[in-house]
Amino acid sequence: MKKILAELRSPALVGIALYLGLWSFEPLSTTIVYLHMTEQLGLGEQVFGNALSALGLGCILGSIAYGFLCRRYAPLTLAHAGIVIGVLIQLDLAARIVSPAVAATIFACLMALTNFSSSLAAGLGGVLYEWLLDTTSPGAAFSWMIIISAVIRAGCWVVLIGPMKR
Repeated sequence: MKKILAELRSPALVGIALYLGLWSFEPLSTTIVYLHMTEQLGLGEQVFGNALSALGLGCILGSIAYGFLCRRYAPLTLAHAGIVIGVLIQLDLAARIVSPAVAATIFACLMALTNFSSSLAAGLGGVLYEWLLDTTSPGAAFSWMIIISAVIRAGCWVVLIGPMKR
């Protein structure tokens, strides 16, 4: 237990945890995209399903590419590239800073944090989108959700850079 508490006080781990929580906080959820595509744009569910399939394929290809690149570049370079292209393998960064003796517990804590952050973002994002639909046009509401999500993702850059330089 002492080892776990010591790891949890590590500034690098706190930075990675903040980064993962912020990265997982995506208010523009799949549900909002679905509603916008099918109800606001009038596109069919088949089009939405095809878009999700293309996204899944892109994620697989990005993961394969990362597997080749992660051993060739420094962690700071990987962080910059991952934020830019959106396929950063999140827990790889944490694995580099925790001791192997407590890695499983730390990973479980980080996964719980990312799950909580995702759930919170989906709920808050839904409320925000509904409010925006009531106060603006559907196109403006969706545009604001994209802007908010982009600002949050850009915030990851700021949060991650400090711990990675240590």
